[in-house]
Amino acid sequence: SWDMSKFLNIQCRVSRIKHPSFAKKWINIRKSYGNFYKVPRNQTKLMIMLEKLGMSYDGRPHCGLDDSKNIARIAIRMLQDGCQLRVNEKMHAGQLMTVSSSTPLEGAPAPQMPRYRN
Repeated sequence: SWDMSKFLNIQCRVSRIKHPSFAKKWINIRKSYGNFYKVPRNQTKLMIMLEKLGMSYDGRPHCGLDDSKNIARIAIRMLQDGCQLRVNEKMHAGQLMTVSSSTPLEGAPAPQMPRYRN
């Protein structure tokens, strides 16, 4: 959530691009993991989550791409274990907010296959 709420916003300003609307809400895997497996927040650090799930860290720690791949592995495992991952954080008026699990999910348009010209 720190990256999404702080760094992305700063990078958009530095790059002089509009903050993308799709990036104003997300799933905080640490929060979902803690709620689903009923563990305290101090047990939701990336290395600890992987270890508790019987996985080892792949790649270089604190490398954004490698961290993302490892977080994706955790998310896949959570889905396999029956977790329903839902948006649980969002930015609203520049403030980080928690989204209640009882809040209805917003619909998203179905992905479209690219159209190729013949």
